[in-house]
Amino acid sequence: MLFRRFTAAVLALTLTGGAFLSSAGDCPVFPVSYAEEDIVITGQGHDYISVTAGGLNYLVFEKSAWLNGCDPALKGEVNIPAEIMGVPVVCITYAAFSDRTDIVSVTIPDSVTEIQSKAFRNCSGLTSVSIPASLTKIGELMFSGCSSLTSVTIPDSVTGIGTAAFAGCTSLSSVTIPDSVTSIGGSAFSECTALTSVILPASVHWIDDRAFELCSALESITIKSPCCRISPEADTICSSEDPDADHNNRCKFNGTIKGYENSTAQMYAEHFGYRFESLGAAPMIEDPEISTEPYAEVLKDSLIFRVFSDHAELAHTYMPGEELVIPETVNGVPVTVIGDAALLQTYFTSVSIPDTVTSIGENAFCNSRGFSSLEIPDSVTSIGRSAFDGCGFTSVTIPDSVTSIGKYAFYECDLESVTIPDSVTSIDEDTFFGCSELESVTIPDSVTDIGMEAFEGCSSLKEVELPSSLTSIAKWCFGFCRALEKVTIPDSVTSIGEGAFWECESLSSLEIPDSVTSIDGRAFYNCGLKSITIPDSVTVIESELFAYCTELEAVTIPDSVTAIEACAFKDCRSLRSVTIPDSVTSIGSHCFWDCESLEEIIIPASVTDISEGAFWSTPWLKERQKEDPLVVVNGILIDGTAVSTEDVIIPDTVERIGAMAFVNCSTAVSVTIPDTVREIGWNTFSGCENLSSVTIPDSVSRIGNGAFRNCTNLLSVTIPAAVSEIAPRTFKECKKLKTISIPDTVTVIGDDAFSGTEWLKDRQKEDPLVIVNGMLIDGTTCTGAVTVPDTVKRICDSAFYMSNVTSVTVPASVKNIGCYAFYYCDELETVTILDPDCDIYDGKEVFRGTDKSGDLDIWYFEGTIRGYEGSAAQKHAEKYGYKFESLGAAPAAAGTEILPVTTTSGKTAVTTTTTASTSKPAGKTTTTSTAKPADKTTAATTTAKTVTTATTTESTAATEKVPEPAGTETVGTVAAGDVNSDGSTDSTDASEILLIYAQISTGENILTDEIKAAADINGDGLVDSADASLVLEYYAYVSTGGTDTADVYFDSKQ
Repeated sequence: MLFRRFTAAVLALTLTGGAFLSSAGDCPVFPVSYAEEDIVITGQGHDYISVTAGGLNYLVFEKSAWLNGCDPALKGEVNIPAEIMGVPVVCITYAAFSDRTDIVSVTIPDSVTEIQSKAFRNCSGLTSVSIPASLTKIGELMFSGCSSLTSVTIPDSVTGIGTAAFAGCTSLSSVTIPDSVTSIGGSAFSECTALTSVILPASVHWIDDRAFELCSALESITIKSPCCRISPEADTICSSEDPDADHNNRCKFNGTIKGYENSTAQMYAEHFGYRFESLGAAPMIEDPEISTEPYAEVLKDSLIFRVFSDHAELAHTYMPGEELVIPETVNGVPVTVIGDAALLQTYFTSVSIPDTVTSIGENAFCNSRGFSSLEIPDSVTSIGRSAFDGCGFTSVTIPDSVTSIGKYAFYECDLESVTIPDSVTSIDEDTFFGCSELESVTIPDSVTDIGMEAFEGCSSLKEVELPSSLTSIAKWCFGFCRALEKVTIPDSVTSIGEGAFWECESLSSLEIPDSVTSIDGRAFYNCGLKSITIPDSVTVIESELFAYCTELEAVTIPDSVTAIEACAFKDCRSLRSVTIPDSVTSIGSHCFWDCESLEEIIIPASVTDISEGAFWSTPWLKERQKEDPLVVVNGILIDGTAVSTEDVIIPDTVERIGAMAFVNCSTAVSVTIPDTVREIGWNTFSGCENLSSVTIPDSVSRIGNGAFRNCTNLLSVTIPAAVSEIAPRTFKECKKLKTISIPDTVTVIGDDAFSGTEWLKDRQKEDPLVIVNGMLIDGTTCTGAVTVPDTVKRICDSAFYMSNVTSVTVPASVKNIGCYAFYYCDELETVTILDPDCDIYDGKEVFRGTDKSGDLDIWYFEGTIRGYEGSAAQKHAEKYGYKFESLGAAPAAAGTEILPVTTTSGKTAVTTTTTASTSKPAGKTTTTSTAKPADKTTAATTTAKTVTTATTTESTAATEKVPEPAGTETVGTVAAGDVNSDGSTDSTDASEILLIYAQISTGENILTDEIKAAADINGDGLVDSADASLVLEYYAYVSTGGTDTADVYFDSKQ
């Protein structure tokens, strides 16, 4: 469908000689000049088209193009254009030219910013290539196997050379590497057997394994970075290999490594017995990304330092031994900083930090293993984020000088104990997360804040005493501390966060001080608590607070509590009795579900809301069901699932039937509800498969979501006048429900309220657009073009869900479009929304289709939303990336009428006259007339514009008859559909029809014989969106080669 519309648009463009975006939106239509260059469209995707030109293949998107392949027979010189079809070529994709052995040169334009891996792999005839200055990386295997490539210049935009980028370029004798490059990937120049010399600038800080392996002609390699990290393997730089030799003697390098005194280059050369030539003392380095001050890089005892004028920083290591001893000074200045990631993933049996160090940076020792203990000197004041993350030491001494410990600082360490000094005021989140061996921790009173998950997963921690300075226990702070037996909470604490003691299964008792005013949900989820007293400062027992505390036998709820939320005591299987104070007004869903020992519950009269399943699977409920299968508490019928009679009569003591009260009750055949009942809860009778009759009294004002869902034998229902909303899925899958009486008081009908009912099927047979009280509730059986009648004020949720509509015109009367309204309408091409202020549900779920591609469902909306400039439709389309087509300026507000003006061709032009209500006297009415002489084929057109500057409060503007200009003749009525009298029938005429329709929809009676003759295409006496759709169909027909005139085509459609 996208391809068809694209082709039609291209043909239309050929007629007009312009360039524009097709109705497909993302797919750009190219100027005619490109067609002359043999551009061939070969396919299409969701947001691109595939084309070939000059032996090259492209994917063309809205704003850019990718070169993604070429003709296997391509040979000689290749010049990649900077543009194709008016958009820049920005990418050469994976293996685009791979194995094209007859290509000898490639010119790449500066528009290209990305060349993916293997792009030119094994182009064995390639002798030269121009790499654009726009490229930032030479990807892996990009030119590997280009055995005829003799030289290459890498632009100074490139920062990295990828793995095996030039591997096997056996004719490459020279390469220029700019000082923008920071890394040379593994095997980057492996087996470049003609390469004689290489100069690596000071910017190169990393040379990976086998970067210059088997470069047999390499005479010298100059490494200008004094502390470049060279992969410590002999084959990183080598001329030849002896596969039979042992590992240490397998590689040989016959050339010379050049570098500065005491550099890593020298260390590497000497380690493997290669020749080294000194470049003298290393110069100072200026790198604003590291420091505004120049510094020297110094290698000392396998440690790399950045040395400044007054201090030194440990930056990295290079081929260190097993013992790490950081010196106090380097080049006469103290070592004060262990830099970020300086010792990342290293292995040491011992670590010694001098007392000159004041800061340990982020990730400094991250995942460093081998040493079992660490002493941090008194000079250190800060420990950075993840500084010791994953380290294997079991003990650490944190000195009093430390004032801050960063996030994840000791994350998943093997620590067994830790003492936090008085100098620390906060413990950041996740600081000791996952320290599974940590048995004890001492937290001083100086600590005022402990972050989220700070000790989560410390599964060996047995006891913790929180400092009296602490005001809150953060989320998940001690979650999964399964050995935790004792916690002391000071009376300074006012809140306990979500999951704070989640699954502390050894915590059998806990005293919560009166200072605590809030305890978030799940705080004690699955704890080992046996008893708990909630302080009278707490007002809400939140969701799942004590859920799965299977050992909990007793709980004291204070009279400060007003609500017990969902699942608060779920699965507390040892809980025997609960007294709910008379301060409580609501009990949440499944609150005491599966409390299998709960025999006694005292519920005060103050409780006015009990949600579904609050007491399911409790002995208390079972006993109440034995007394009366209709269990009523404080006027709420909370359970009727145990009824054994077919005819259920609900007593007049009931004011509300609770949610799921009769769910899946198969015995009930009829239910009589007394007029004391005001509300029927959600899913109340859901699944009552034998229920055939229910009487809902006039007292009921609310029926909950899914209240009668799957009542498959329900035959009829009368909804009382007090009900204003029918909730989603209320009668869903009530398969025999044939009669439904809906009062006009109902103004909202939810998603799937009647789906699967006989009532809905009958209504669909009468009219596929099912409308109730001005609400379009269902159009799922509609196909093709649909015009929503102007009696509709709202399109409900899922109205056209999965329908086969191709176009929908929404009149100005519709003020609201609900969620999922056009969801999964895979054939939908256009939705025209004529109310500029229509309230469209804010979400992608309104318009969405699906394109199954492989194992993935890719969701998108391929169609076009049409509406007025600045309208809600336009804003919605732009927000969610949909295609939008403007209908022009929105129609004028009330007081505006559209007046017909007869043109010299016999057609009716449309003139807008605006009247303003004002107390000022009427001003002049001015009419302007312009015309040009008719040529041999087209009659001249007179266009009139009437402007009223002011009117009285009750005035209507008058129009003057527009005289025909001298020298013109009337040719007769223009062909049907040519509303704007320009001699052709196209999309602009469709827009004019919609504008006329919009005016009619607002109550303006502007239909004249002239307008009908031009715009009533289908001859039904109306001018509406159906006529506009026919005009668009004809325009597409002509654009794809159709030859019938408009009159003949439209006659064939009637």
